Amino acid sequence: GNIKILLLYQVQYYHAMDELQRLIMNNSNSGDDNNSDISVIMGQIPSFEDEDDESSCCETPTTAKRKKKVAGLEIPSDLDLSTVTVLYIGSGDIETNKQYVNMMMEFVSSSDDQPVGYWTYDPATNEFDSVPNRMIRRQLNRRFYLIQKARDATTFGILVGTLSQKHFTRAVSYLQSVITAADRACYTFAVGKLNPAKLANFGEIDAYILVACPEHSLLSDDRDFHVPVITPLE
Repeated sequence: GNIKILLLYQVQYYHAMDELQRLIMNNSNSGDDNNSDISVIMGQIPSFEDEDDESSCCETPTTAKRKKKVAGLEIPSDLDLSTVTVLYIGSGDIETNKQYVNMMMEFVSSSDDQPVGYWTYDPATNEFDSVPNRMIRRQLNRRFYLIQKARDATTFGILVGTLSQKHFTRAVSYLQSVITAADRACYTFAVGKLNPAKLANFGEIDAYILVACPEHSLLSDDRDFHVPVITPLE
């Protein structure tokens, strides 16, 4: 049968991905009893031009349709994820690798686009793992809980670290229009490093929306905040 491998990775290992892809293909073709056709689809790092013109690290539903991304890497838009086995090169530590967390939460939360399987290889420890971190499911349930709480909010705060990047400005404008159309109030805050004490100064805010790159949009200490802090897509 045809085996499809989706090769994803942390950016620091990008230099070795072409060689790894070649080794996988060579090994799959060298066996005496070769009944399987193995193909490798490698995620690509978006170009600066693409980031400026069409995409952003905090995509709205409209811009997200233009390109298909997993773990911040571009993959073919017509790729059916339910036909691939994911091979991720990088750390599976959910405390230090937010890319891995975002990738696995996207896969786990999808009912129709679940990959055939998952493999993680960490070059730093030389360890293979085929079982997603069980904490991923717990974090996903936490996200669902925060979304449900945010549904009841009447006043939203939009948090953004900088408006100097035009895709951040577009995301803020989109959020403002969606919130206003739902007959809710919203305020925009330019903030630096987030902490619970800083947000607690605004007692009238029922929920916050954090506009940030994927690696920084999921707060590891969100339980310390007095109201939900969700992402633009949530």
